[in-house]
Amino acid sequence: MKTLTTKANLITLLTLSAIIVFAVAPAAQANAVEDLETKVFDQINTVRAARGLAPLTLSQDLLPVARWHSQDQAGRMTLSHRDSQGRNAGQRLDASRIPWLRYGENVGYVKGFSDVTKTVVDAWIASPGHAANLLDPSLKETAVGVAQSPDGTYFLTQVFVTR
Repeated sequence: MKTLTTKANLITLLTLSAIIVFAVAPAAQANAVEDLETKVFDQINTVRAARGLAPLTLSQDLLPVARWHSQDQAGRMTLSHRDSQGRNAGQRLDASRIPWLRYGENVGYVKGFSDVTKTVVDAWIASPGHAANLLDPSLKETAVGVAQSPDGTYFLTQVFVTR
């Protein structure tokens, strides 16, 4: 069978190749971000266990709140407990209809380090306010959300609640 290569066929092939690459790249990035969220969560529970504290429970309903705030920060290249709408973590929880008696939030960003998990958890433990959230025995549930900005900076948000 003879293959006919024309400029139109080549453009179609290149376009299909680009679509496949762009379809796979976001999925791969999403998996890497989810893996990072899990690693940070696990490392925090390792730190808590070493201090004789009960592990935090991963709350799936907190995950979108944490991820959204990380994405919001990454989109603005700004680290803040206030989002682009001026809301704090409690207001974001309320807007998501998540009940809480007490909440906490840790935010951080990492760029240029090979071990993002170790870098952010070590930084949070070294910071009195962040460590207070991580090691508070009255905070029972958590989720970690991660987003990566176009320049490769990882923005992380950990939301804690007691219901």
